[in-house]
Amino acid sequence: MSRDQQNNDRRLGRNFRRIIDAEVRLKELETTLAKASGIAECWDTMRAFSNEFRFCGIRMSVNGKVFEDLAMQGGGNCWQLRIPLLGSDYINFFRDCDSEMSPPILNAFVCAVERGLAGLLSAGAELYCDPKAHAAHAWPPVVHAGRPDPVTQLR
Repeated sequence: MSRDQQNNDRRLGRNFRRIIDAEVRLKELETTLAKASGIAECWDTMRAFSNEFRFCGIRMSVNGKVFEDLAMQGGGNCWQLRIPLLGSDYINFFRDCDSEMSPPILNAFVCAVERGLAGLLSAGAELYCDPKAHAAHAWPPVVHAGRPDPVTQLR
């Protein structure tokens, strides 16, 4: 076997392991979101997994409230991925322009978030609004979205 063939085999093996690892983590994301008891728990999950998938920031707008964690954003350029929820609600994920992410993994990430949140979003206003969950958590602070696109750096 030639050296080039060996290098190609190693590269293929690394790519295969990376895809399998991503699929396992995406299934965990979907399952964890599906088990969430309210918006605050979803936020905690989304923050943790956004870091795990090397997004540099996240913003979630739900019921006129904005949750935001841009602590990992550097001074560089970022692109954003927006996942629409109900009505005008959404989740934005920010990623550094210089970081790579496989398009199939990115697509699977979006699908995992959508499937994971489907039960919560269809459960009704009581669970979706989740005012008790917000009061129970000192973090994240809730920013009223009366102003267009508020930006609050949270760490």
